Amino acid sequence: MKRQAVPFSLLLSRLLPLARLSPAERARVERALAQGSAAEQEAVALETLERLSDLGALTRLPDRLEGGDRIVRWQKNDAHEVIALRFDGPPLPAGLVAHPRMLLTLRAHAPADQVRRLRRLDDALLRADGRPTSGDSERIALLLAAAREVLECDSAAFFPRDGAGDYTPPTGEAPVLAPWIDDAVVARDRVLTADDAAALAGAHDAAVKAGARAVAAIRVLVAHDGPGDPGGVANGTGPATFAGVLEVRCSRPGAFPPARLSLLSMLAENFAARARQAAQLERLVFVDGLTGAFNSAYFRQALDNEVARARREGASLALVIADIDDFKKFNTQFGYEGGNAVLAQVAKALRRTVRPFDSVARWGGEEFAVLLTSPVAREDAETIAERLRHAVEEAETAITGLDGAEHRVKITVSLGAALIPDDAADAATLWRRANQALLEAKLPPKNRVVFWKGE
Repeated sequence: MKRQAVPFSLLLSRLLPLARLSPAERARVERALAQGSAAEQEAVALETLERLSDLGALTRLPDRLEGGDRIVRWQKNDAHEVIALRFDGPPLPAGLVAHPRMLLTLRAHAPADQVRRLRRLDDALLRADGRPTSGDSERIALLLAAAREVLECDSAAFFPRDGAGDYTPPTGEAPVLAPWIDDAVVARDRVLTADDAAALAGAHDAAVKAGARAVAAIRVLVAHDGPGDPGGVANGTGPATFAGVLEVRCSRPGAFPPARLSLLSMLAENFAARARQAAQLERLVFVDGLTGAFNSAYFRQALDNEVARARREGASLALVIADIDDFKKFNTQFGYEGGNAVLAQVAKALRRTVRPFDSVARWGGEEFAVLLTSPVAREDAETIAERLRHAVEEAETAITGLDGAEHRVKITVSLGAALIPDDAADAATLWRRANQALLEAKLPPKNRVVFWKGE
């Protein structure tokens, strides 16, 4: 049989019996051809092939494996033509299979009771009372619980891939399929599965330790804006997304056939979409709209959590309160819009200067709070606080005045700070003593850093 390689655009425009599709489905194909990228055309082509197979216009042929590659095939019912797609895969030992994730999602047909379980995950991530989930740890805990319930497996584990977020796997836990995850799951976005991991030379010990025979691994994307966010709202760059690997395990060999892997793919896709919405809701709840810094509601929660963690671990943290010097003069000279520009500039300077894992919040009016998370020694806190003061003073600030002209202004801040456990044992005392230090810092000549020195 003669083979001919064709682009997805040609497959969609000339080779598929699109007349069998509904008007809405044909319109989607036409939009992909007119405006879509090559990747979008590929995704639409895969969906169209599966849809035409469901409609009986194409016959789904068994997949073939060639080396590590998977060949997916359809045959036209009115001709001998076969449409074949090659999904390149890494070389894998016998007993391991890498499934194209998109095909698993397209072919998923979940029973009603499992769909209801997925909806319970939606309800947990997007609470009816309007309260968002509090960061990545809570969201991933929900994911793991849903994986165990929906897939009816013995255990599930999540492994962050780039160090982002506030979730850490339990000490000593590692992926059973670790030797192949980077290439197959992370780099190629495949669903990797082993019917009996204990029979694999590179996975035997980990499988025995985990009590697992059948194992499947899939990449999951997690959007986050909340507590512990090192690269998103806290630094003014918006929602961040990090990749992780969800690994599900069962003590029974062969417990993850294609139908169950499709459920796993649905779960990962569903979780990523809902977690993104939850993170956006969290941003609306916890971020000051004017400055892009966190608001006081978030900061109270973060401070309580970090104080509890520092006390648990016997570590130290610092609270720094920054107040804009002579702020009222900016409102008087340049109007409230000018004052707002000053607030935004100070927030920007503070967010740029803190460490990635610290938090900046607008506490109210012209006052900002900075949480230096543990462990931080007094010398480090003093260095960072001085750096914050200098960053505000050195920033170039242009304000459009009431006269319509642009004015260059100098902004300074005074900062008061205190530490746990050196100066306080709880969040309320820490806040009070940092405020007492701030009152001293605000005495002329201002523009300085004062740490609490005792009653």
